[in-house]
Amino acid sequence: NRWPLESFAEAILQLKTALTDLPLFVLWAPGRSTEPVFPGDDDRIGRLQERLGGREGIHFAGGLALRELFALLSLSRLFIGCDGGAMHAAAALGTPVVAIFGKTDPRRWRPWGRDHIVLTPSDGDIRTVSVEEVVSSALRRLLPLSGGELPFLNQKC
Repeated sequence: NRWPLESFAEAILQLKTALTDLPLFVLWAPGRSTEPVFPGDDDRIGRLQERLGGREGIHFAGGLALRELFALLSLSRLFIGCDGGAMHAAAALGTPVVAIFGKTDPRRWRPWGRDHIVLTPSDGDIRTVSVEEVVSSALRRLLPLSGGELPFLNQKC
């Protein structure tokens, strides 16, 4: 249930282009990807930092204590991520979520609440969820939160 790193990178770049005034925070699960029960992303995040690092307004926030993670999620206008603990925490804190699912059943594991968009591939392969689906879903969720106008749209929606 991991969306490809390249897809995350492209989505972040597109969102940063559209949302120039909003800071974007990249979170990840701590630990090695080889952990059998709770694989982490420490070994993958370096590649993402190489691709995105140094860009203004993109912040990497890994290794947060739970209270720090919850504080950041509670202040966020939107959470985009795969089915996992941070997604459920964001939903519980009232942060709108764009959730990317793979093989897990979203009818059982979707974020609770109304302010969420769940993207599920018809074939169960998370890699087939497109960057365009994620970015358009994120912008659709942010429109009501931004007064109906985003910088790159140049029109009221």
